[in-house]
Amino acid sequence: MRNNSSNFLFGIDEFGSNVTINWRDEPLDEFDIYAGAYHRAAENLMSDLLSKSGFHDIDSCPIVFLYRHSIELYLKAICLCGYKLFQLLNKKLLLHGNDLEQEKLFNNHKLVPLIEVVKQISDELKCVWDLEDNFNYFKSYENFKSVISEIDEIDSGSFAFRYPYDKQKETASLTKDFSFNLALFQEKINLVISALDGMSSQLKVELELASVQAYSQQQEE
Repeated sequence: MRNNSSNFLFGIDEFGSNVTINWRDEPLDEFDIYAGAYHRAAENLMSDLLSKSGFHDIDSCPIVFLYRHSIELYLKAICLCGYKLFQLLNKKLLLHGNDLEQEKLFNNHKLVPLIEVVKQISDELKCVWDLEDNFNYFKSYENFKSVISEIDEIDSGSFAFRYPYDKQKETASLTKDFSFNLALFQEKINLVISALDGMSSQLKVELELASVQAYSQQQEE
């Protein structure tokens, strides 16, 4: 049901600032688009925060959440697209050692299981994990996975930077005096996001080529 001007919060008007979401109605193909939107929001907020002479430390929390959420969405975008590609290739894509089912991707927020699925897809595409970064760190998949594992270790449920309290552990979401350099965090996490964005784009091209090839084979038969 479309929103209209009768709604108080989500109404529309004639002043040109209306937005339309889900106009394609293909939600499983839009995870990377959402990932890019969250990344841009994080970048804008980070630039604004770091431009100030001083800021409240807690102001960093929603920004870190946005970066992390962008990574999660990119990983899931790659997994979803890879799932389609592997189906066309009649190959198995595994999650936790079992055949991947799309629905299982949405059961939790942990990133390491997702990056392990992405590794299977990257092997199929013969992707290179050497990012040639300024830190000379990302030389292999294991280096990349270690960063994803670091995020999971600190925030496996995607709530550590959203809530101050972990109700399951009955303790603070983050350890006491949890400290990090915000500008350095931005520079490093952008390497991860850029790599995932590139792989997502490449995978869409590969999926399109595989779809065309599969269609041509069906026509020949």
